[in-house]
Amino acid sequence: MTKFYTSILELMRLQSEMNRIFEALEAIQSDESSSEIQYTPLYDVFETPDNLVIEIDLPGVDPQSLKITAVGNNLFLEGNRKQNKNKKCSYHLIERQRGEFSKKFAIEGSFNTHKGKATFKKGVLRIEFPKVKDRRGTPHQIEILSEEK
Repeated sequence: MTKFYTSILELMRLQSEMNRIFEALEAIQSDESSSEIQYTPLYDVFETPDNLVIEIDLPGVDPQSLKITAVGNNLFLEGNRKQNKNKKCSYHLIERQRGEFSKKFAIEGSFNTHKGKATFKKGVLRIEFPKVKDRRGTPHQIEILSEEK
């Protein structure tokens, strides 16, 4: 049973990595993409009993540089992880990405994007959308209007 869950988790990790690769390729090919967009933050999307939660790793990002916009079933995140301006140092290796970033999340399901809230703590941006009771499929009576006089 443990092997089964390990396999599922590994498949989910691979799918997430492939999604990131395809998103990067899409950004490169998009007419709207800018050569200034350099940073792709890592993120998790999950559901609790009450909320849809998106957690994004943004170490070194000033929360004031972030812009979060919900439009329909889409969430847009923009920000900037600034370059180190220390001219007295010379890097031997740079692996951490920096620069402007932009990310679009599709919000699928019954969630109230108008009541979303975001918190930024210890380099992690957490965005929560409360669940909305899905009333589709709930039977309800339809009144018959008579046109007889």
